Amino acid sequence: MKILQLFGRNAKRHIHNGKDNIAEILQPSPAARNTTMKIDAIESAMSAEFSASQASLLSNVAEFSLAQCIEEAAVLFASGQPDAALNLLTDATSTAAAGSATIAATEQEQLAWWMQFDLCQVCEQQPRFEQLAIAYAKRFETSPPQWNGMMPNLNKPDRTESITALSFSGKLSGSSQLLLERLRKLGEPHARICLELGAISEIDSEGCAQLHQILQDWQNRQCEITLKGAQGLTDKIQTVIQIGRRDASDAPWLLLIELLRLMNDSAAHEEMCIAYCITFEVSPPAFNPPLDSTRSASIKACANTATQFKLPALIEAPVDSLLQSIAQATSGHSVIALDCTQLACVYFTAAAPLIAGLLRLADGKPVELQNTNFLVSVLLRLVGCKNLQISTRKL
Repeated sequence: MKILQLFGRNAKRHIHNGKDNIAEILQPSPAARNTTMKIDAIESAMSAEFSASQASLLSNVAEFSLAQCIEEAAVLFASGQPDAALNLLTDATSTAAAGSATIAATEQEQLAWWMQFDLCQVCEQQPRFEQLAIAYAKRFETSPPQWNGMMPNLNKPDRTESITALSFSGKLSGSSQLLLERLRKLGEPHARICLELGAISEIDSEGCAQLHQILQDWQNRQCEITLKGAQGLTDKIQTVIQIGRRDASDAPWLLLIELLRLMNDSAAHEEMCIAYCITFEVSPPAFNPPLDSTRSASIKACANTATQFKLPALIEAPVDSLLQSIAQATSGHSVIALDCTQLACVYFTAAAPLIAGLLRLADGKPVELQNTNFLVSVLLRLVGCKNLQISTRKL
């Protein structure tokens, strides 16, 4: 009672009536209820707005990071690191797939997937391609690209397209075997060879047989062979052969016929084939124009009729020879149209010189790169090709 008295006279009354009026005392007033509802509504709106802003920010960050990965992968590939480029893109798309579902609809992520498919093709990684195809179909709910095996394999790079100059001098004889074998190996990595033969001093049948075999090997590999100083060698061969005299070896005859073919002297080739047939009573080799003359003829035909110039599988620096061929093929056309169907890679050091050279050749005319793969298109756009029209191939 002493404690209750501390609360004054009304304390007893409140205690007495507390049991009957407790619900009424605890019930909030209408004004309080309205205030609470307004606060809840404001907090809910602010929360929704923050969530939307946060989701948008995360999406933008993801797309920005993915764009960086795409550009870095293109540079890695163009720098001779296709495996590193593929792993980078795989990690980037895996991260994107683990994020918001809305990111799946962006062009950036699809581009990253398409670049992976191209990388698997050029690196001959078909099992990995098939795994990607399954994941792609699940991610985008659409049919994935199919393995076609048509893109050049970077694990077995093509021979270089630039011309290499080789020479052979001194005695062309059986004792020259080591020098001739070195000549053969020097020519193996190249698709275009200029062979200097003007300094040959002596010949014999065995040396002629070895040089003829080297020329045949290069020819079988579809090398483009240009000869310099070959007239002196043909004159020397003609001094050691005679029509109607069947020597122990026909190697000098065969080398002479092959040299005349490579010199594109069809009249002399036919005359020597007739003499060879009479002497050895066998059918002579047929005359097939050398690849360099066929190439020149196709360039002239292209300049008059065709609308596209086919780019090689690999483009590396220097690009002067390639630009010269493009200039010849597209001379007289209002558009420089380049077919990139077989183009697998433009090396990073060649990208800027290629673009600069094409713009010089165009001199204001449109330049179109058609059917490029996604790796090349990203690289060229990254280097800067605002005045070039690039269309990617269809998957």
